[in-house]
Amino acid sequence: MGSEFYSAFEERFRGDRSEIKRRLTVYLPFIKPLLQLNPESFAVDLGCGRGEWLELVLENGFKAQGVDLDEGMLEDCESRELPARQQDALEFLRELDDASVGVVSGFHVAEHVPFPYLQDLIKEAFRVLRPGGVLILETPNPENVTVGSHKFYMDPTHRQPIPGELLKFVADHCGFARSRILRLNEPKSDGVNEDLRLIDVLEGVSPDYAVVAQKKAPVNEMVAFDVPFAMETGMSLDGAANRYDDELRNRLEAVSQELDKMREQCVSKTEHLAKIAQLEKRIGELEAARSASFLKSLLRPVARWVIGKALTAGWKRKAFERALARFPVLRGHILAFARNQGLPGASFPQGLTPLDELGLKHSVTPELSEMSESERVFYAEVIDRQDRSKNKKGL
Repeated sequence: MGSEFYSAFEERFRGDRSEIKRRLTVYLPFIKPLLQLNPESFAVDLGCGRGEWLELVLENGFKAQGVDLDEGMLEDCESRELPARQQDALEFLRELDDASVGVVSGFHVAEHVPFPYLQDLIKEAFRVLRPGGVLILETPNPENVTVGSHKFYMDPTHRQPIPGELLKFVADHCGFARSRILRLNEPKSDGVNEDLRLIDVLEGVSPDYAVVAQKKAPVNEMVAFDVPFAMETGMSLDGAANRYDDELRNRLEAVSQELDKMREQCVSKTEHLAKIAQLEKRIGELEAARSASFLKSLLRPVARWVIGKALTAGWKRKAFERALARFPVLRGHILAFARNQGLPGASFPQGLTPLDELGLKHSVTPELSEMSESERVFYAEVIDRQDRSKNKKGL
């Protein structure tokens, strides 16, 4: 593969040089204490590429040397007058003296070499580091599903993804006093869509990670590095999955609460509708009662005039009494109404209760002793006719 091709490939897929340099500042807290222990601390960058890390450590007071096999990458370093040369990384480390280096770094180198080569590289780094010296190895994170299944293979020079726990174990096995995994470069939320989605689990895990390991030194020197080794960074797959589960649980709970509110509103509306129906029924009853009352108020003067005429002396009264004798209950009602209305000529038999309305809730039948002579004669004639009629029918 030509160096020109790989340089162009890095430019497109690795990212802008200034952005890469900004990302690398996360490692400065791990190495700056070394300058307090030894102002002449020396940093070695394996596979230095375009020289972003070399430039950063030089700006922060370290002496540095970078090595890389790609001529196209080294041209970028040369154009910026950065200390870099073309050489194999393992070969370069083997040329260094024991305990002569403060920092050994390799950014996106581990995934390009065979695993036995990587083991030897870490062993040699342990040998050349001073007590308290720091090893930094950054590589794509296969814990990110999209990286491990797709993006990792975009680079044709990649060999195999390396799980973070495996790389950390190699460093521990080689003798480093402490090591930790830093998850890095996860996408930042723009705040537009705060809802966690499934794609955030697949792509939201930190796409890169680094194993940072430190060689044993006196306790009073190691303590200066406690803070950076204790800090938490990035997003793990477990963390992203748990966040998604929590978000989904919160959404379901919110929907459940909304459904409960809707049910309460439906029950309330049903109760309101029932109350409205009752009120409408009551209004109808009141309107009917008002209509009946109005009708009665219209009929009362008419009834008063008719009954008043019928009760006057003369043949009208006699005919009226003969007619009413056939209907004793009705006669009682009419006489009660006449008495209550103060109509002249109205007799009020004993036992008849005065009522204000035409429609009575009980009936009263007068005794024969309470009837006048003409009423008794007429009543006897009616009863006689009824008896003859029944006999003719064979009753």
